[in-house]
Amino acid sequence: MPGNLLQAELGYPELSRYGSTDEKLTAIQNYLFLLLENLRYTLRNLSMEDNFNQSDLSRWVDGLDIAANVVVSNTVITNELYAAFGAIADLAVDELRTDWQRAQRYLDGDTSNLDYIHIHDEAICFRTAVVQVSPGGTPLTEQLHHGTRYFWWRDAGRTEMTSLEDTGLPVTVYRYTEYDKGQFCFAEERDAGGTVQKIPVLKLGAGTDATGVNGTARLVKHADGLELSYTASGGELAALHMREDGFADLRQRRASVRVDTALQRIAVTPEGALGAPVLIQYTESAGGNLSLTWPDGASFTVEVV
Repeated sequence: MPGNLLQAELGYPELSRYGSTDEKLTAIQNYLFLLLENLRYTLRNLSMEDNFNQSDLSRWVDGLDIAANVVVSNTVITNELYAAFGAIADLAVDELRTDWQRAQRYLDGDTSNLDYIHIHDEAICFRTAVVQVSPGGTPLTEQLHHGTRYFWWRDAGRTEMTSLEDTGLPVTVYRYTEYDKGQFCFAEERDAGGTVQKIPVLKLGAGTDATGVNGTARLVKHADGLELSYTASGGELAALHMREDGFADLRQRRASVRVDTALQRIAVTPEGALGAPVLIQYTESAGGNLSLTWPDGASFTVEVV
């Protein structure tokens, strides 16, 4: 086996120089080994500038038979993209949207609200896009684009689009105003010791004011419990915090209380409750203390001082 690939002779070996069949096979094996290693080295060190024609490469990428019928551009394609029978086995992207039907909606004249999912950074957003209209009621339009990358129809048939060249046929879509009606994301929280950690937060509602807070609900998994809250359109906060000690802490808790001394019971009706009041039995013990018993049998003593 040659010890230095760079100094090895890559020409096909002259087999007449070798006497036995074993020597000839060894020479051929060495040649194939060197050829394979040099091919690997060459392929690993190819550059876009010196070894590829950009227009031909773009044409090849656009011609790929992708089952999802998506536009493939500025994408690194590896052998991990396809699995058996064409299924995607492993795919890493920096953004994912499901509003692919914008162009078709414009062609169909469909101005109804567009609901879709947008995944980016550390958030999954459930969005509703509403078509913008002029003061006269005419739907506003724009060219389909993603950042600074604009899309064009390949031909007048409008069956395929590209972002690699200006064909003079812009892909026209409606201009939308978008609202996040739901969002599942990470948020930073500082614990009692001052350590900052990421916690999952679920937000529901687009909001009724400029801040996007009023009129929304939040479900937050804290390190020490679970919080469910709702901020009313006027900014009032109602919340339920299920704590680590097993108790549920209610905010904005107000109730009307009626004491029936004849039946020795207290009727408690929380504000906004739709059902019957909670009836709490009480008895006086020595020293004037009260023993309260809930409908489920739980009881404790109220000390009167």
